[in-house]
Amino acid sequence: MTFNDKEYSTDDAAPYEIYEFVRGTWVMRLTTKDTELYISDNEIYQPAPISRDKIRQGEEIRKDTITLTIPRGHALASEFISIAPESTTTVTIRRLHRGLDIGEAIVVWKGRITGAQPRDEKVELSCESVYTSMRLHGLRLRAELICQHSLYDQYCKADQPAKRVDDTIATMTSPTILEMNSISGTYTDGWFSGGILDYNQDSRFIVSHSGSTLRISRPLPGLAVGSSVALYPGCSRTISACRDKFNNLNNFLGFPWMPQENPFQVSIKT
Repeated sequence: MTFNDKEYSTDDAAPYEIYEFVRGTWVMRLTTKDTELYISDNEIYQPAPISRDKIRQGEEIRKDTITLTIPRGHALASEFISIAPESTTTVTIRRLHRGLDIGEAIVVWKGRITGAQPRDEKVELSCESVYTSMRLHGLRLRAELICQHSLYDQYCKADQPAKRVDDTIATMTSPTILEMNSISGTYTDGWFSGGILDYNQDSRFIVSHSGSTLRISRPLPGLAVGSSVALYPGCSRTISACRDKFNNLNNFLGFPWMPQENPFQVSIKT
């Protein structure tokens, strides 16, 4: 029997859903089926008491959100209720019937997790549809003195791997203030300000850098004294930083010679 045969049958229908959560190299696969769904050694869907509310498809994409509910003690919930991941977690929901091959599963919803809210013994995961990424925002770039690109993105094209600096944490004044072992005296103050700290496949924005001290935007799970991290320098987005720090002037998208006096607000100089 095909999926449609099962779906519309009054006797043979036995539906269940499978959920796939992906964030970088991290993957979690769950199913509402009471036994595990084995596809291969690298693809096993574990049974879980996960549920969702009704899928809506209206005229406003922003309102086409769903909420997933999972027990507070489940491993999926723990990924979000302590320290939310910095990178995006995508969700794919498929519907299948008992007795059918996994290849006949139908994708019923796809999107990403945008937030988590504990509710007593449950955790509610708010998700928005993948179609929200297709919204048209119009023109985004503006004529400004500084560069408009995001550092290391596909338009900036700065060579991120070449700028990597490996170091270890000497002490931690707090979960966000780190004393490093090697960067003091080697790199000028502010070299890593606005840059990236990578640890265990997760990253944080470096708010400031002075001497051997780094301040990151948010705590990183598992980060401790002695941890090895990768540091990437930040950029002030000026033409001099682009040229001297990254040798990337061909991709600079700023207008440093733009007149700074509004001719409609000042008198003509003679």
